[in-house]
Amino acid sequence: MQYDDYYRPVMFNPYRDPVRVVYMYRNAPRIVYIPPLQRIVMEVVDLAAYSFTAVVVNAVNTAVNVAVGSFFGGGYYPGIGMPLPPPPPPVLSYANVPVQVRYSDAVYQPFRVQRVVDAGDDVQYGERRVLLDGVTPAWGQWTQNPSGERQFEVHRTQQFPGLDEPREAPLPGDYRLQLVNDQKGLDNPNKALTIAAVTCGLLSLGAIGLTVYIGRRRREVDVL
Repeated sequence: MQYDDYYRPVMFNPYRDPVRVVYMYRNAPRIVYIPPLQRIVMEVVDLAAYSFTAVVVNAVNTAVNVAVGSFFGGGYYPGIGMPLPPPPPPVLSYANVPVQVRYSDAVYQPFRVQRVVDAGDDVQYGERRVLLDGVTPAWGQWTQNPSGERQFEVHRTQQFPGLDEPREAPLPGDYRLQLVNDQKGLDNPNKALTIAAVTCGLLSLGAIGLTVYIGRRRREVDVL
């Protein structure tokens, strides 16, 4: 994910098939179509962290791959001859953070992620919202582990942003969860991924202003 000179998110489709991206904006689903090997820039004026589900669709309109990601809004095109919009505030990021998933019916062994981006308190869903490794959405609270380290405790996640609500579910991404009692952990089911891909693939496409740009990344403040 990159950002242009107006702080708008820019997405690149590296595939030879089109990609459909679905996310929620102002309480309504938005769907973006990215042609093969093309870039698009999105107008997302409201400053917030947005998680999305991306689906690769082949020539016969069949979903062949699914991914989850996140970007930040707040940028906009001010008009010809107008000054640039002010830069969004820097993102608070913590490196090498222990994470523990604690659901109502199961507690999992802590694991480490390369970084946690703190998106702040979530007014809509409650609790603290973070992005694990800058991508995977999670809701919960900051705690301390037995050694005194800052640790994030996950209470909910969103497997398919734009298609479902935050809930107790497997974390999107390559996270293999192991129960604290050494029973078999919770893996991401391929069947669920397929269902989400098909659901997203069947949604009608909405138009968003699409312009090609190469940009710069949003600033982050890393906290050790």
